[in-house]
Amino acid sequence: VKLTRRDLPDHLQHDCPKRKVKCEFCGSEFTGEAYENHQGVCPQESVYCENKCGARMMRRLLSQHGMAECPKRTQPCKYCGKEFVFDTIQNHQYHCPRFPVQCPNQCGTPNIAREDLANHVKDNCGSALVLCPFKDAGCKHRCPKLAIGRHLEDTTKSHLTMMCNLVGRQRQEILELRREMEELSVSHDGILIWKLNDYSRKLQEAKIRSNHEFFSPPFYTHRYGYKLQVSAFLNGNGSGEGSHLSVYIRVLPGEYDNLLEWPFSYKVTFSLLDQSDPSLSKPQHITETFNPDPNWKNFQKPNSTRNSLDESTLGFGYPKFISHEEIKKRNYIRDNCIFIKASIEIPQKIMA
Repeated sequence: VKLTRRDLPDHLQHDCPKRKVKCEFCGSEFTGEAYENHQGVCPQESVYCENKCGARMMRRLLSQHGMAECPKRTQPCKYCGKEFVFDTIQNHQYHCPRFPVQCPNQCGTPNIAREDLANHVKDNCGSALVLCPFKDAGCKHRCPKLAIGRHLEDTTKSHLTMMCNLVGRQRQEILELRREMEELSVSHDGILIWKLNDYSRKLQEAKIRSNHEFFSPPFYTHRYGYKLQVSAFLNGNGSGEGSHLSVYIRVLPGEYDNLLEWPFSYKVTFSLLDQSDPSLSKPQHITETFNPDPNWKNFQKPNSTRNSLDESTLGFGYPKFISHEEIKKRNYIRDNCIFIKASIEIPQKIMA
């Protein structure tokens, strides 16, 4: 390199690649070009930890520090394999899902992972206390899971008795629920519109079975009122047998009978509804009305043992409500069904 004499000293000191330079950290001499390569890798140079833990040391010690000493080094959990900063891994082990723990029942099973402990206690631990499988039937026995088989063998008879009692209670509850559902589903406005589907088949059935009676759903005259039911003999009853449709009404035991006046004395109207299109012709319903005779036994306060299928009490009605010939006229039968309507005339003051 050609230089002016004035620039030569500075060149020899700083720029010449052939100059001799001594490393201030390790004391080794280098040519200027080699020294540039030596800078940043000198093993004796003092440097800070790359993990920013704050420690300072010679570069040659940095690798060992990062692997074994640095509190900020990353290290995998030996149980779950996830990477953590070294100074947090101990805290992680208090929560690590794969950290081995002991069974609380001291069953002796080794190395149960923390996340598996609940299933172990529930399904596999032979020392876990369990309730008898017949607990819902009333058995209060509790014992280790391994002993439950012996308990079941020793108490078969008592368990059977408990199950029989449970079935009895459940049967009673089902009956009560059915009764409540029936009460909720019935009409409470004094009007029943009863649809009898499959009329032709039911009529044939009534012809084969003498005095065969069909029953309507129960209904109430009003809220907290009398409980009533309509019945029909499609092939007639009494003087109408074989030639007429007969309809009757009777009083059933109701929820509010003790609050009501007896005997039942309100006007009853039966109707066989004409299903003709009102826009084409005026419907001509078959209607009969009567006032109950207070001396008739069916309108006295009913015995609480009588139910909706009690055929011993016929009720009051019309054995010759409509003849088989008359019912075929117009549209009393339509789409193979008929509609029977029953309505009760309750004074407004009673409704209130």
